[in-house]
Amino acid sequence: MLLIFPFQLELEAFLAGMEGRTETKVRGIRVFSVPAEPAWRLAVCGQGKVEAALTCQILSDALESRTIMLLGSATALDPGLIVGDIVLADPGIEWDFDADKPPEFRPRRGFPESRRVMTGPILSGDKDVFDPAEKAALFERYGAKALAWEGAGFHRFLRRSGKTGWEIRVITEESKEGRPTLSMLKERMATDFPSLRPVVRAALL
Repeated sequence: MLLIFPFQLELEAFLAGMEGRTETKVRGIRVFSVPAEPAWRLAVCGQGKVEAALTCQILSDALESRTIMLLGSATALDPGLIVGDIVLADPGIEWDFDADKPPEFRPRRGFPESRRVMTGPILSGDKDVFDPAEKAALFERYGAKALAWEGAGFHRFLRRSGKTGWEIRVITEESKEGRPTLSMLKERMATDFPSLRPVVRAALL
């Protein structure tokens, strides 16, 4: 299973406390493994849909991964979400495509353990949204639970490659909050990203 993170900070928070990490280079991309989870291969794609699509394609081909997960942080648009909630993108919506009906992407199959996640639309864009009023407007227009950057590239990769995968996000910023500080983000990731590990394990069942 290939686990892709937009940022190194997210990967580090996810692996916190897991010992014996090893690192290899696969076509110039750092790929991590941990003895406790031999089926996992983890890598950082960088920010944005293009980086996500390219990294997924390169590593999926090289590692012959059957299942790929995009794991990262997200801004809540749904006022009912709180920091630490875990959301599965179904569908992913490319909202910055600037179309009356933007492209939508559904997983090829349902998540194996849906009780571990909330399911709903996640917007994939090319900018951060920190203004609570703008978040409210996006929620009203799309009914989406959250917003992040990389989803559209990831979902396009899945569609074109025929692979199975899911985009799963941890809420690190609530809908009524403004721009969080880096220290706040680090603290929230450190607290909440380890809770993704049982979600990933469920996908292997």
